[in-house]
Amino acid sequence: MAPSQPFPNFTSPRTFPTFQALPLTNPPSLPGVTYPTAADLSSPYFLLGTLKENMTLSSNPTYILQDCAGQNFACVLRVPDSTASNPKFAVDGLKKGQTLVLANPTRGGVKEGKQGHVAANLEEVLILPTKVERLMELSIRVKSEQVQREGEVEEGEEVCQACGKKGDKLLRCKGCESAWYCDKA
Repeated sequence: MAPSQPFPNFTSPRTFPTFQALPLTNPPSLPGVTYPTAADLSSPYFLLGTLKENMTLSSNPTYILQDCAGQNFACVLRVPDSTASNPKFAVDGLKKGQTLVLANPTRGGVKEGKQGHVAANLEEVLILPTKVERLMELSIRVKSEQVQREGEVEEGEEVCQACGKKGDKLLRCKGCESAWYCDKA
């Protein structure tokens, strides 16, 4: 059965920018210096970061994440008021190696010699149980397979969903009635 939505292209720099490509929350006005803006990116855009270290020292959970370019950056999670008295409770589920997905973030705290950080509301953060590099690998693999299938398969042609075999002797899935399979599946 074909997926209802395409697999995200995690390699797209407009949809999944690096930390350095994020717009600044409050860009300094320096003559001759330009900074990335939200107009340079898709809408919405998402920052992916693999959780590397828990650096929480206060009531704001703070983590070191690594983006798709291997750049480490700080991420401060704002916890809801209901868990503000015990922020540890709100973020106990976060583990090293997981990927945090932040929607439309900006870099704050950028000063001379400082790269800044991102901040996000905890309830708006999506957590994926894998590293960013694995998502990138999957995205490249899926895109490659899509290109191969699009180049080789005619519209309406029957192709085994498991092995890619074409032919007349394929069986149709009785559940979805759109997938085909051969005797090897």
